[in-house]
Amino acid sequence: MTEQPMSTTGTVGPASWRVPTSRGSVLLEIEPALFGRKVTVRLGGREIARFPKPNGQRPWIEHVLPGDAHEVVLVLVWEPKATSSHVFVDGANLRGGETLDARRAQAPKPMDRYEQNIIHGWVMREDNAVTLWALLGGASITVLALRDQPLPVVIAAVVVGSVLALICVSVWLGAVKRFALWLLTKPTWNDGLRAEAVFLMALSPLAALLMVGWIATGH
Repeated sequence: MTEQPMSTTGTVGPASWRVPTSRGSVLLEIEPALFGRKVTVRLGGREIARFPKPNGQRPWIEHVLPGDAHEVVLVLVWEPKATSSHVFVDGANLRGGETLDARRAQAPKPMDRYEQNIIHGWVMREDNAVTLWALLGGASITVLALRDQPLPVVIAAVVVGSVLALICVSVWLGAVKRFALWLLTKPTWNDGLRAEAVFLMALSPLAALLMVGWIATGH
């Protein structure tokens, strides 16, 4: 049995397993579509199944494979940072030996699109790129506003402006996260509208930043 590492971006594979048959063993391959949301399964080089990739709404996909000597079940499990594959032969996992029933009991619970895309997406990331862009924006605006000043004044202003930008953005992102978690308690509200509300709140300071830049460079 072999398996290649699974992607850490929420997509499947590719992965391969060696499963037993009445004549020895055969290669089982799991290959995600380069574009789209389908997963192709091949057994001995022959396509035997094609189904959607697992996601937050359907985190557990179980498929019984054709066989002549053993019961082989392929399971794909979605989690926020990775998707794993498991192959059970006669009820035992080729990875670790746990039973299919035991693994089912550990299956992740389905979530709505809002929770998948926002709560487990970019909003809650600690390394959010918005912070970097805010620092760059604050520094750029400072340089443009003070372009006629002596170099030491510009350097000092850039440092102070970057620090202030970092503080402001960190505080604002904290407020956005709290707002996103509050919307999580409203599962009956439309998923798309909730996501758009968080998105607009996160980007609203950008309009103010552009306005400051326009004012600063207009004098």
